[in-house]
Amino acid sequence: LFDSKWVKIETGRGISTLTLPNLFKDDEGLYTLRMVTKGGTAGHSAFVSVSDGPPPVPNAPGAPMDVMIHDANRDYVIVSWKPPNTTTEGPILGYFVDKCEVGTDNWTQCKITPQ
Repeated sequence: LFDSKWVKIETGRGISTLTLPNLFKDDEGLYTLRMVTKGGTAGHSAFVSVSDGPPPVPNAPGAPMDVMIHDANRDYVIVSWKPPNTTTEGPILGYFVDKCEVGTDNWTQCKITPQ
């Protein structure tokens, strides 16, 4: 393993520390760490639970997850998403979908009221 935005490794004085700093709720699960040395191999598995951090804006809902475009053409676009899977943020009352004309920075809402 090498240091990256997903993994931080510290080694010294006979101790190594592995930190996973940017986990999301979807990253929860069973993780296995396997060490290989000249003397052999050893491993340990542990369930990693990711707790919700404080919301970036108090009482605001989280961002939608897994946003996908299924079809897009001149007249319409089909978009799907999953609701945020957090528990520390406000309830979702609806969604706004904005559009931007190609070649501009002009954003407008597709509907006036949230769906």
